[in-house]
Parts: sequence; structure tokens; C-alpha cells
Amino acid sequence: MAGHVTGLHEKRRGLSWARLAFTLLAIAPARLVYAEGEAAPVKTRPIAKAIELGPSRCLTKKSIADSLAAWLERDDVDERLSIVVSDVPDGVRFVVRRDKSLVGERTLEVSSLPCDDVRAAVGLGIASAIDETILANLGVKAKQSEGATAGASSREPGATVPQPTTWPPVPTVYYPPLVSTWTPPAWTARPGTIAPTSLGGTPSVYERPFFPPPPPSAQPGARRLWSIGVEVGALVSVLPKPALGVSAFGEVGPVSWLDLRLAVLASTSTTVDIADTLGKVRGASDVGLAAGRFDACLGTPLGPSARLRGCVGLAAGAAHSSGERVAKPQSALGAWVSPVARIDLHFSLTELVGLRAAVDGFLPALKPDLRILDPKGTLVASRPFPTAGLGFSAGPSLSF
Repeated sequence: MAGHVTGLHEKRRGLSWARLAFTLLAIAPARLVYAEGEAAPVKTRPIAKAIELGPSRCLTKKSIADSLAAWLERDDVDERLSIVVSDVPDGVRFVVRRDKSLVGERTLEVSSLPCDDVRAAVGLGIASAIDETILANLGVKAKQSEGATAGASSREPGATVPQPTTWPPVPTVYYPPLVSTWTPPAWTARPGTIAPTSLGGTPSVYERPFFPPPPPSAQPGARRLWSIGVEVGALVSVLPKPALGVSAFGEVGPVSWLDLRLAVLASTSTTVDIADTLGKVRGASDVGLAAGRFDACLGTPLGPSARLRGCVGLAAGAAHSSGERVAKPQSALGAWVSPVARIDLHFSLTELVGLRAAVDGFLPALKPDLRILDPKGTLVASRPFPTAGLGFSAGPSLSF
């Protein structure tokens, strides 16, 4: 149909992802009852308005609606249909109802798959629950159960009979390994069918189109190549007194398990009393810190939407102090250099937006002292910076 999102070219390209969906649909336990297709005209509504979507790593209402429109070859569905989709620990679950009657439900175990494959599997799964002819058009022939066949004879002629589907076993198909460039398999097969040798003989009636696998994409739970973000938190024993800190960062991931992180850190000013050796306060100083840092981080996925990392690096900058309650207040800068260690946990709210929480450890190798001198230059009182400190922070991030 010209101008529609389901042009022939788009559907053929989408089928490369459907290869994955077929396997998932065949092996997952399911209950599907096809009930759409009544002869009488019904009221319709846009597909997107029929979808209820919970928090999801890969899916949006638009991506689901676009995929369904491509498979169903229409932009509207029966207004009595409702489609509920949500992420579950094993992957994605969807439930399709017509009024209050169940049309189809399934849990797709796709938690370890890239987002493109997840969207392809969910789109085809929901579309085939609404319209069983989609699978038939692709060459998947489902066997009708005996109970459903026997019961159909007692119904009125022309009535639409909901039929449970018994899925035939999926034959083993050879697919070449996913590498940077795809090499066709050594065997040759009749175009559009499974290779006869993979079935041990002539292909059965259960056949499906064969398409090359898609190129590899980012691993689930892993961040994209580039990330930027802001973190806000507390610095404890980094300055002589606790202070608030803010950090802006940028990251690049040259490989899936390694991130290189560059950040700038600034603290709020805090007023510190400076006492002599007898404990008598001889003055005070406003102290703040600004520094840059570089880290190398090793990460591992904890699930479809979480990633844990450990980082080590170096921070270098300057501490600024301004004297108070002294005879001749002065301002000064002191070098501050510290090895740093970090543990952070990243949660993916969407493909683009995430939330990060972190704990940082500081062990300054070079740090200033706060000093009060008399007019002759004699040391009256001093206060050193802490020898170790912690930072606690959290904030949003964007991944590209």
C-alpha cells in the first residue's frame, strides 16, 4: 500500500529481525487465542492509544505502534483491544485483551538481547496475537488442536471461532556467527527456505524465510559509546569541614567493558576555625576546592537496565582560602593532588536517559595547610587538610 509505513522494502528489512522473534515465539510457553476478524464493522482507534507501556529499557509507545502498523498494514485497531507491555526480570511481557477477554499473552526472554532485537520480537509477537494470518503469510503453519476442531462443528455457520494454536517444534537452522562482516554459509538452499541438510532431508511444510542476521549491536545493560552528565553530593573529610560538591563529566567507551572518564569537581566554601597548639582559636578561613580528574573504569551489566563499575584515577586542582577574623586577612591558593577510587551504579531509564549513584574515595598525596602568621612571619596557628576523604553523589546522565 503506497505511502504506508509497511512498504515492501520496509517489511523485508524488518524480517531480518523477525528471525529472532520466531525462535522466541516458538520456545516460550504461551497461550494465544486469535479472536479478531469479525465480519461486522467495528469502531477503531489509533494503535498508540491501545498501548499501555510500563517502564522499559528499549521500548516506547511509538516504537511498538510503528512495528504493529507495519505488520498489521493499518494504523488503527479495534477500539476494544488493549495492549499492556512491561519489562520483567526475564525480558518483556505483553498481554492483549479484547474487552475483558484474553486474546494473547506471552513473556519473551529477551533480557540479554540488543534493543533492536527486543523491539522486533515484541512487535511481531503482539501482531501475531492480533492477527494469526501474519505468521501464515511468513510461512509458519500452526496446527489446530483437536478439541478446538471438534467444538467448531457445533457453532453457527460463518461464526468466528477463537482457536488455540499448537506450535510445531522449531527446526535447527544454521546461522553464521555474528562478526563484523557476514559471510554466507557454505551450503546452498532453495531461495526463501531452510536448507534441506539442516533438517536431515527434504524440508517439511513448516518452513520460514531465511535472511542474513543483522550486524552486531551494543550489548544489553551496557551504555552507549558516549555519555555526559552531572552529579551532586557531599564531600566528607575532603576539606577540613564537610561541604557540598558538584561534578560534570564526559565518558567514552572504547570497548564494551572499559570506560574512560574525564570530570571537573567543585565544592562550596566552608568556614574553618584555625586554632593554635593549645586549642585556642586564633582566626578562621573560608575554604573551597576545584579540581579536574581522569578515571579508567571497568564495568559489568547487572541486568537489562543496570551496570556496575569500579574506577581508579587521579584528581588534581587547587584549594582556595580566604582569611577571616585575623589582623591582615589574605587569600591564597594551594595545590591539591589525590589518587581517587570510585564505585558507581548506572540505571538506564530509557535508551538515552539514565541515573547514576556513586561513592568516591580520596587519598591526597599533596595538600595545603591553613596557617596564621603574626606580623613578623612567625607561625601562630595552623590546620592541615584531611589525609583521606569520601564523596557521595548522584545525578542524571545522557548516553549516545
